[in-house]
Amino acid sequence: MSHMSAERMTPPLPDYEDLSYRDLEERVRSLPSERLRELIAYEQSHADRMEVLELLQDRLTELQERDTGSGGGSAPP
Repeated sequence: MSHMSAERMTPPLPDYEDLSYRDLEERVRSLPSERLRELIAYEQSHADRMEVLELLQDRLTELQERDTGSGGGSAPP
C-alpha cells in the first residue's frame, strides 16, 4: 500500500511541476490516453489548477473522439 502512495507523490512527467502552461500544452500532444489520465489524477491530488485540468481533459477528449469516431463520420468525402 505504501508503494502506491509513493507513486502518486512522483509526477507522471519529468519536471512536470516546473513546466509552464505552454510547455505542458506542447508535451501533452504526444501523450497517450493512459498518461493523460495519470496526469489528471496527479494534478487533481496536488495543485488542482483548473486551467491545467481543462487542458488535460480537453486533450483526453480529443484522443477518445479519434479512437471512437474513426470511420464513423457523418460528412461525405
